[in-house]
Amino acid sequence: MIQYFCIKKEFNLFFHLYFSYNNAITEQGDDNLNIFRQFLYSLYDLKKVSTFRFFKIGKAIRFVFLMAFIYIIPSVVYWTDFAFQIKNEYNNFFQQDKHHFEIVDGTLTTDLVGSHYNDIKDVTFMLNATEEISSSDVGLMHDANVAFLKDRFVLADNSNFFEFPYQQLVIGDIDDQQLTENFFPNLHIFIFVAALIFFFFFAAAFFFLVTILSVLGNMICQTMSRPMPYEQVWKLMAYSIAIPVTYLSIVAMLQMNAQFKFSISWILSLVIFILIVRTIPKKSTT
Repeated sequence: MIQYFCIKKEFNLFFHLYFSYNNAITEQGDDNLNIFRQFLYSLYDLKKVSTFRFFKIGKAIRFVFLMAFIYIIPSVVYWTDFAFQIKNEYNNFFQQDKHHFEIVDGTLTTDLVGSHYNDIKDVTFMLNATEEISSSDVGLMHDANVAFLKDRFVLADNSNFFEFPYQQLVIGDIDDQQLTENFFPNLHIFIFVAALIFFFFFAAAFFFLVTILSVLGNMICQTMSRPMPYEQVWKLMAYSIAIPVTYLSIVAMLQMNAQFKFSISWILSLVIFILIVRTIPKKSTT
């Protein structure tokens, strides 16, 4: 009997310590959560996310980088597929219509005047070395996908486009044949570098956005009688963009033309931040 009570007492002590530890983890945040579990919690468990404010700032910074990576995935996949499709049809464009050119001192020269087009499967090529054409007009007004213009090369898909000045793409003078021999065999390297630039650009944009929203978030916390240090506000705002970024990625993946998607997404970030803050108990005024 005495042995039974001793065992029972040990079990009670064990469960007391176990649940005390779990409650402490819940209140202070589990600092051992990996970044992918943080992302999953950010999608559905706002009360859990509220404990992330106790994490080290490095975790929130890494999370913003993850958001930038998730955001660019659909675009990188789409433009990579598009670039390799262009690579396969490039030779046909110049071989069928005998369109030849040279790039000398960063300027395109050819004996053709005006715009010349050629549709190869699903890709429309355009060559124009004499007229001033904006990169945004390549896809919208000229309905072209690949354009060799006077001073730059343009990839376009309707209103979306990427432009590459010749002086940044080539070293010295080059013609269409040398472009085939030197540029396209290294296309995968070019795509990797472009994706890297794309990633760091949006990472910087997300950091700027989170910082601006955190200023508003700080005022919101004061209004809701839940004041906290700006660093904690910044961390919570970083996790608040998870759902909007996921939404934007899905929209891009499905190639949907959602109006005001960016404005809606960042307003949604503030709404999610407010919902997270509401799960935090108010500080006593006494």
